[in-house]
Amino acid sequence: MEKKKIKLEGVTLLATCALWGDVEKKATEHHKKLVRALDVCKEYCEFEDIKVLSDRPIAGCETILIPKIKNRQELSKFMIKEYYKHVDKGTHMLTVHADGFILNPDAWTEDYLKYDWVSAPSPWTEYSCVNGGFALRSVELMKHVATHKHDWYHPEDFVIAIERKEELEEAGFKFAPRELAEKFSREKNARYNEAWEGEFGFHDITKTDISKWKAPDFFRLDWEEWTQQMQAPNKKQHPYPPVREAHVYD
Repeated sequence: MEKKKIKLEGVTLLATCALWGDVEKKATEHHKKLVRALDVCKEYCEFEDIKVLSDRPIAGCETILIPKIKNRQELSKFMIKEYYKHVDKGTHMLTVHADGFILNPDAWTEDYLKYDWVSAPSPWTEYSCVNGGFALRSVELMKHVATHKHDWYHPEDFVIAIERKEELEEAGFKFAPRELAEKFSREKNARYNEAWEGEFGFHDITKTDISKWKAPDFFRLDWEEWTQQMQAPNKKQHPYPPVREAHVYD
C-alpha cells in the first residue's frame, strides 16, 4: 500500500542551481543530483508550489532562468534580494539543495509554520538555528530582508539569522526555538554530531551521516562515494563569533 504523502499547505519547494568555476564542467552531474533531491521531496510531500531557479536549463524539471551567478557571494546576494519574488503561492518557502533535502516526512509538524525561520540547530547558545542550506523561511521575512539595505550579504544565512536577528525579532519575526530546530534538520557542527536521527531533513553530506535513512527505491546513492565525502578533512566548522567571509555592497 502506497504511503499517503504529507501535505505541506502554504509551502513552496524552492531550489536554486548556480554553478561557477571548475564545477561548471560537472553541470550535468550536479543537475541530476538536484533533480534526484527534488524527486525525494515530492515523493514524501505535496507542496503549494515548486520552483527551480537556474542560470541554465535543467533536464528533468521545469526551470526558471535567472541571470548568471559567478560566485558564492553573488548567490547569497541573490537569495537575500530576489528569493521572495519567485514565491507567489503560500506563506513559506522550503529551500533545498542537491545535498540538503527531506528525509523523514513523519517529522513534519504544523508548528514549524508558526515561525519565520526554521533550520538545523546551531552550535551557538544565543542563536537557535542559522543554517540556510535546508531551511523553512516565511515569504514575509525574505521580503523584509530584501527591501532593507545591507552592507554585506555572504553567507546569507549568517546575515539573516545572526547579523540581523535582533532587528528582525524587533520587527515581529520569529526564529524557531532550539528544541524545534532539533526536530527539523541536522547538520554536524561543533555542538551536534554527524549522525542523522530521524529529523525532517538534513544539509551537507560532507558533514552529516545519513546512512540510517531508508531511501526510496528510485534513489540510487553511492554510499561509498558519499562516505568518502563525509570523511573529507577539508570541511571547517564555523568559527565563533561568526565572521563576515566577504563584503558585497549595493
